[in-house]
Amino acid sequence: MKAALILTLALFTAACSMDINLHMGHRPDPAGLEQRLRIGESSTVDVVAVLGPPDAKGEVMLPLQQRPMVMWLYSYEEIATRLILPVTNTHDPRSLVMFVFFDGDTYQGSLWASSLPEAPKGPTQ
Repeated sequence: MKAALILTLALFTAACSMDINLHMGHRPDPAGLEQRLRIGESSTVDVVAVLGPPDAKGEVMLPLQQRPMVMWLYSYEEIATRLILPVTNTHDPRSLVMFVFFDGDTYQGSLWASSLPEAPKGPTQ
């Protein structure tokens, strides 16, 4: 009787669990910027050719600057969720965020951070 109950509970738990994997945004490639663009020479058109259109645009005033710089934001997220009914949910959110800076229309560099398991390699400009 005990074995039948344990087997029934195991089957019920397996039937009530579900893996959900979400991917949001377009994953930017920092290595593409480093390989294909030149600081002080490349333009916004060149950046769009490498990364695609940004998710957001704005301005930023960093220390020691004379005036604000144009800043583009790229964001990508992955969320792995396991739903086990009726009690437990587990989440594993990961993301990559990249900021690209311009002086007017001229590329000035980038800054990115990632918690993805296979983060792009290469130095930050």
